[in-house]
Amino acid sequence: MASTSKNKRLAQTLLEYSLNEDGLIDENKVVESINGLKELGLSSTKDILRHFLTEVKNHLRLYQAQIEIGCENYQEIEKTLRTKIGSLMGRKIELSIKSNDQLLAGYRIRIGDDVYEDSVASRLENLKKSFL
Repeated sequence: MASTSKNKRLAQTLLEYSLNEDGLIDENKVVESINGLKELGLSSTKDILRHFLTEVKNHLRLYQAQIEIGCENYQEIEKTLRTKIGSLMGRKIELSIKSNDQLLAGYRIRIGDDVYEDSVASRLENLKKSFL
């Protein structure tokens, strides 16, 4: 158990080293981190690399937003969404936008593990729960 938490901390340190000055993952630094870890020849290298991969994936998700919009013609508001989300998050965010008819007008945004939703469907669901 102690070695697993130690490996996780080492993986987090490797991730911090692998970031550039903007907080983005630098591919060259990742390769250097992995090669340095291989050179050490630790028996737990495989476990550390597994934790490092998880850390990298989690970090990358923070720079991607999946947006579902409850209308077909979302192209008109796509530029506004890109600008607003980027300024709110303080960094450039990659957007993936798609239509979702079940939202009944509104939106759902997922950035990392955070989900933001404002739609008629969610408001109706909250109203229904308040009566129960």
